[in-house]
Amino acid sequence: MIKSEGYFVEVGKIYKGINEIENVGNDEVLVKIEVCGLCRTDLHILDGEIPFTKYPIIPGHQIIGRVLQKGENVENIDVGNRVGIYWLYSSCQNCEYCRRGKENLCDKAEFTGCTVHGGFQELIVAKKDYFVKIPDFYDNYEAAPLMCAGIIGYRAFYFVKDFDSIGIYGFGSAGHIIAQVALSLGKEVLAFIKREDKDTANLAYNLGCKVYYSDEVIEEKHWGSIIFAPVGELVKFALQNTKKGGIVVCGGIHMSDIPPLKYEWLWNERILMSVANVTRKDAIDFWDLISQIYRDKKNKIKLDLDIFKIDEFEKVIEKYRKGQTKKSVVFEMKIV
Repeated sequence: MIKSEGYFVEVGKIYKGINEIENVGNDEVLVKIEVCGLCRTDLHILDGEIPFTKYPIIPGHQIIGRVLQKGENVENIDVGNRVGIYWLYSSCQNCEYCRRGKENLCDKAEFTGCTVHGGFQELIVAKKDYFVKIPDFYDNYEAAPLMCAGIIGYRAFYFVKDFDSIGIYGFGSAGHIIAQVALSLGKEVLAFIKREDKDTANLAYNLGCKVYYSDEVIEEKHWGSIIFAPVGELVKFALQNTKKGGIVVCGGIHMSDIPPLKYEWLWNERILMSVANVTRKDAIDFWDLISQIYRDKKNKIKLDLDIFKIDEFEKVIEKYRKGQTKKSVVFEMKIV
């Protein structure tokens, strides 16, 4: 039995504890966690808004660490290699969803930091096909937010990637990452920002986006929209700002209720859809894409990033909730 100290949460409650990890299986690796990013989903879990969460749970699914031990069937990584572990912990690989390449919808899937203990602890066991090797040109702090904000952002982006103009609603961690991916691919990006959020407006403008208010209907329509903010009210604005035949993607795991919509906003073959979770292919394709962008253009994703010690966990969560941190937050996993 391996003991790992970490931060457990229940609804409205955070406390330190010990996670007892069973021995590493033949198809598993033991990873020493070096950093773990904080995600809006972690707040939803703390607030009891993700109904399938298995409490008490150690949250965290933007994990970067090094392999300490591997099972005899693990051939895709070596001890000492740096890996990233993301939201999808495992899937059954046998159901109709998995067979169709939609393992993100598998009814037996497990999710890191939600149904199995996640990254705000010292050690974690991962399945052999459910991690990615991290390239050297991203350090730990840069890589951690890319494990969720990057990968789930990419899944949302995938459905609008063939359009030449994309609107992004909610310019947080995922929003500012995917905006840079889209801009690197030659897309026009329109960032829709809360009226009072001047700092975010400046960030979006400096990255190369056109900036608008999130509650306005504009004349310059775009083909695709991604809503990362968990605000159902934004759907009506995104639909009205999307061209005929365009797509609006809701990219979050939780969203407030969507208000009544006029059919005319959806008409003309606009599509309104959500994305749920991620697949292993999403993780591989995202890292392949940003690696290719780096090789071709020497462009790296520039993270608007705050770094904290894990012992500040409770304090930082409240700052994050109030919007008092930068877009991406990463914890150094050295528990005192």
